[in-house]
Amino acid sequence: MTTVNYHDTLIQDLRKDPQDALHYLNAAIEEDDPRVFFIALQDVAEAQGNDLSKLAKKAKLTAKKITEALAGQTHPELYKIDLLLQAMGYRLTIQPQR
Repeated sequence: MTTVNYHDTLIQDLRKDPQDALHYLNAAIEEDDPRVFFIALQDVAEAQGNDLSKLAKKAKLTAKKITEALAGQTHPELYKIDLLLQAMGYRLTIQPQR
């Protein structure tokens, strides 16, 4: 029996199609647990080939702040999340509730 590593498959899928990454982030942010969104951010950053130093430079944040936020060690300010998303090619939006 061959086993497939879920995380590796997820990263490959996110790498192949940026729209999948967008849908993945949007689904994650709708979860009640904010840690789910930060895990999704980590996954998308990894799929894009961003290491922390590159992402930190793009986001104009320190690698330590990004690591803490993505690990759920801190509750980052909204503007920091926005900077991180912008560095990854995304932006925050507000929509009416469904």
